[in-house]
Amino acid sequence: HKGHLYAGTGTWDWHKGSIGGVYGATHVYRYEGGTKWVDCGQVGEGSRLFSMASFDGDLYTSDDMKKVYRYMGDNSWVCCGVLENERQVNAMSIYKENLYGATHGSVYRYDDKAIWTCVGKKPFGVTQIHKLQVYEGKLYAGTWPKGQILRYESDNVWSDCGSIGI
Repeated sequence: HKGHLYAGTGTWDWHKGSIGGVYGATHVYRYEGGTKWVDCGQVGEGSRLFSMASFDGDLYTSDDMKKVYRYMGDNSWVCCGVLENERQVNAMSIYKENLYGATHGSVYRYDDKAIWTCVGKKPFGVTQIHKLQVYEGKLYAGTWPKGQILRYESDNVWSDCGSIGI
């Protein structure tokens, strides 16, 4: 983002994170070179940060509390909405000048002012979406447990591009 590398923190143990185990607060850090990292502040109340995206001049990150945050500078983060009744926001990507977020089973488009529009609710019955990637002008989703690759055609219209297994 803006020529810098950023990294988010979180517990590696999903079980402890999901049941309120012992873990530290989530933070984002900016790499300054060598071994130096600058703390950009605590993000939300979750136990893990999952994805980051640089969108429209701002840095966004997602957590395991189904929320997306935007960096306001000076160690300050603002919540940009909750993605319905989903568990976590696994992946984010920029596609056709919009920010998209994927939860376990659905894909959402950020329509600004903390509004997220569902553009795919469990397409083809998938239960977990872990990757969003743009390739040759199309948005693709990588899923689990079947390893299906899905392609976004339009709101609530997806194509099944086959399974690569897990």
